Amino acid sequence: MKKILEINNLKKNFRTERIFFGSNKIIKAVDDVFFSINSGEICALVGESGSGKTTIARCIAGLETFDSGSILFKGTPLIFKTKEERRKIQYIFQDTYNSLNPRMRIDDTISEPIKYHFEIKGQKLNEEVNKLLKKVGLNESFRKKFPHELSGGQRQRIVIARALSLKPELIIADEPVSNLDVSIQAQILQLFLELNIKDKITFLFITHDLRIVYNLADYVIVMKDGKIVEQGQTQKIYSKPQSDYTQNLLYSIPASPFKN
Repeated sequence: MKKILEINNLKKNFRTERIFFGSNKIIKAVDDVFFSINSGEICALVGESGSGKTTIARCIAGLETFDSGSILFKGTPLIFKTKEERRKIQYIFQDTYNSLNPRMRIDDTISEPIKYHFEIKGQKLNEEVNKLLKKVGLNESFRKKFPHELSGGQRQRIVIARALSLKPELIIADEPVSNLDVSIQAQILQLFLELNIKDKITFLFITHDLRIVYNLADYVIVMKDGKIVEQGQTQKIYSKPQSDYTQNLLYSIPASPFKN
């Protein structure tokens, strides 16, 4: 498999504000991280809150600058200077309320990026919107709705449809199901699997929940305090975890495969 994304020596520090007479502190959010993702793969970046996984995701998407290191997309450094480069990597956020403009109908939410990037109009645009809605399990009736009229799962499907509208090669999904009911989580995860298999989209899936990872990801990267503590094929990580931290995460899962 060809590598679609390569992270080399990535470092990102945050400086805390000084309180009264105290001193500023440097927090190493991402500390010399290396990993790569193969094209067509679902890679899970796993860790507790504050482990640095979201900071890495935001650096990849160009939402955060990094201090040193490199991020290569298909062998080329990411600089996000062109529309073509920006559309190839899409970001799905955890919070669907803030991801969608409350004043825009779903029709405009999905069609605007298509018009901007591909200059498609008229009937062809209508057909494309309907096609995207169908792909994420919704129908044409949702086009005239506003975000507040939808459930959490439906909003996340719209966010996914908007990301798909740009025909991305890599989608970063940052805790996309953590706010959803368990039954809806399963549906959204199944949708990701279908998009990966049928559309050959590569995913970087950010989560703190190893239960999700087991049935979803091809490859797992475990993070703690800004560093990677372990990475490998999913089955290998679950059957023979090498680090104490990974073992503790697995033991904390009810009915964990690691326990069986």
